[in-house]
Amino acid sequence: MSTSYLKVKIDKLYDIRDINLLRCELYGVYTSLLFSKELFKNNRDIALFLESLNIHFKDYVLKSRTIIVAKMLRKIESSDLEALSKLILKSKERVYQSSGEQEKSTRKIEHKKGDYNYMNDMLNKYSRNKG
Repeated sequence: MSTSYLKVKIDKLYDIRDINLLRCELYGVYTSLLFSKELFKNNRDIALFLESLNIHFKDYVLKSRTIIVAKMLRKIESSDLEALSKLILKSKERVYQSSGEQEKSTRKIEHKKGDYNYMNDMLNKYSRNKG
């Protein structure tokens, strides 16, 4: 997976207001990120990245990328909005650091309950009866 794809996906995360949809998108981003041999040459590099997130796994986990991804997805599932924001920021730093570019922006994610309706957004976006 190329880093340009990850950059696009990570930049789109800032526009998502629904926390469950944000988790779903982070699953894909972190799966691609952690499996990337381009970003992490070996599993020790992944361990260092996870330590920067203050996430520590046992040694047997760090021997397999598949197990690392599985454990990381569990972490994402149980994280609150603040922790998810930190995950987005760290993944963005890593992807842009590897390509040698500066980050485009560091927008803060703000979610308010009930201010965004995903279904209404999709209906408005793809409706045949646009006026």
